[in-house]
Amino acid sequence: MTTSRRVMAGLATLATAMLMTGCSSFADKSADEIKDATIEDMKDVSAFTMAGTIDQDGGESELKFSMDEDGDCVGTLKRSGGTADFIVVKGEKSFFKADEALLTSTGQTDPAQVALMADKWIEQPVEQTDNFCNLDKFLEEFEDVDEDREVTKGDTTEVDGEDAIELISKDEKETTIVSIATDGDHHVLKMEGKGGDEPGSFTFTDYNENVEAEEPDDVMQPPAG
Repeated sequence: MTTSRRVMAGLATLATAMLMTGCSSFADKSADEIKDATIEDMKDVSAFTMAGTIDQDGGESELKFSMDEDGDCVGTLKRSGGTADFIVVKGEKSFFKADEALLTSTGQTDPAQVALMADKWIEQPVEQTDNFCNLDKFLEEFEDVDEDREVTKGDTTEVDGEDAIELISKDEKETTIVSIATDGDHHVLKMEGKGGDEPGSFTFTDYNENVEAEEPDDVMQPPAG
């Protein structure tokens, strides 16, 4: 091998080693270092889409919600064979539209009211959607870490084609597994809860993509009673 070829081969080997080191360096950090870096990067998030399932009161709910820092949110909830759509505009106005199956599953037993409300946009207090359609609330949850709960590293994995490292935390009832992007911004890509009262699994995508939420036409006021 000539000198130039040796140099080129050496450079190629060095470049490969550097790339491999760069890809794995975040995953090689301690659990606490990964946790702290993730908390910092999540503070700068301006929007995301979450999608997944959660078990509540013996039934499974499927959710997909997109929300941003301006208070806009759009999403869909499926449960007990029914579907409801939600719109929150600038964190000030909230609307939902549910079919008969969803309304009945939530305890609405008056057939006349179900028929009146089904498949129509209805305004509701915006506070009723805070738990699942409010970006600020979610980001506060990411920052509100229980320091008494030990966090350990899990496996390296992939979530929708993105490299990730798992962080695992446990208490007496529940195990939470959070998959965090190892490249670029260290965002949460997936969160899975096992055991506990409300086990579920959600993915997080479309980071920092603005959400367009507009007040629907033909909004009816909820029936009294």
